[in-house]
Amino acid sequence: MTPELVFKLLQAWESVPYATATDLEKRKASFANEIQWYSEYADGSDAPKGIVAANWNDDDRYDAKRKERVDLSPRIRSRLCAIFEKLGVEIEWSDMVSSCGGCGKCIRTEPDSYGWQPDFVTTDGDILCAECAKDDAETLLENAEGGVWNMPAIDPADYGYVPLPEEYETGWHPGQTDDPKKVLRELSKKGISRALIVIDDVGQFDSRWRVFVKEENEGVKEEEEEVEETAEG
Repeated sequence: MTPELVFKLLQAWESVPYATATDLEKRKASFANEIQWYSEYADGSDAPKGIVAANWNDDDRYDAKRKERVDLSPRIRSRLCAIFEKLGVEIEWSDMVSSCGGCGKCIRTEPDSYGWQPDFVTTDGDILCAECAKDDAETLLENAEGGVWNMPAIDPADYGYVPLPEEYETGWHPGQTDDPKKVLRELSKKGISRALIVIDDVGQFDSRWRVFVKEENEGVKEEEEEVEETAEG
């Protein structure tokens, strides 16, 4: 069996006339329509036989008389998931991934580890992977000013932003009390309005970040000199 044969089976499930379909056939058709297929991951992760995403939990309901959950179908979802896995297809959950609005590749949109950072950006209701976002990086960074930029694939330093020397920490541990909003307000008072927070590292209970400012800001040089003088003193 090949992935192509499995998808032909799914197409057959979808084509059953709904008006005359049994409850099981309707469930199969609904599931077949739900499955998302991707040929590649947007971040370049290996997926030689493609990726399928869906809700792989079998349909069930709670039976009050038996006081337990009862399957409503012969484990269609979990069995099909197992078949795809045996064929070497990558498995994802539909609420964990999305399609890039530019290239259509698969993007992970939910964390899979404590140190996870997004490899995408959301704009006008659309999701763009890092590669597609680079086409409009300057505008995206400008829109992020006054807030947080946490997509490592696009470095603000490549687009006219200067990192200030100081590093900050926010978290649950003693001393990790830096407030991004407060830092940006203080810079604004000094005439530096074009600034954004860039996340360097994320942990389970904390994050480390820096401030990047646009070079043409009035007061940028003064801010750099002030930080250097404070460090020397």
